[in-house]
Amino acid sequence: MAEEKNTNSSNDAQEVTLHVNKFYRDSYRRLMSILLFLVVIGVALSLILMWMSFDRAQPKYYASVISGQVTQLHALSEPVVSNPFILQWSALTARALYTIDFANYSTELNQVKYRFSDEGWIKMMNALQSSGFLSELVSSRLVVTSVVVGPPVILARMIVHGRYTWLVQMQLLVTYVSASVPSTPRTLTVTMRIQRVPTLDAPQGIQVVDFTT
Repeated sequence: MAEEKNTNSSNDAQEVTLHVNKFYRDSYRRLMSILLFLVVIGVALSLILMWMSFDRAQPKYYASVISGQVTQLHALSEPVVSNPFILQWSALTARALYTIDFANYSTELNQVKYRFSDEGWIKMMNALQSSGFLSELVSSRLVVTSVVVGPPVILARMIVHGRYTWLVQMQLLVTYVSASVPSTPRTLTVTMRIQRVPTLDAPQGIQVVDFTT
């Protein structure tokens, strides 16, 4: 009887050990399955976040002026306007500078001042003065008109200090007329550097920053 009891006890111990081992084995398998599932979820979430970060549309920014008008803002490194617009705009600017008269030239020049940056305006006025144009305009009491001869040309497009820039050149036929001097046409080469500026500074988002003749 004692031997039979020992045998039963040994069998019970082995059975308990088997159950315990099976429990740990099953628990280990469940744990590994859960870990594998979490790894798959983590990889999937990482891929989704990477896709969202690369595919996300950039936010649009707007500015509001005193009148309440809302204007979309663009990076200054973007051209915003087309090349034909730049050519037309620069031609109108040059013609306006050389379509003035001795009596009203200050007012007429100020009407195009908004097309120039502060530095560009100074360079343009220096060019008009150093060439003797303004002194001759006043002393000879001239009326000056001009037309663009041939199409303006964009010599270069570049980004300077983070701002999109155009280098434009054109030929002007400038005619000087006065009561005492016969009509005198002259050909003038105008080169201007036009640069992107905030639309709060200029309506079209561009201004002349350098001007030479």
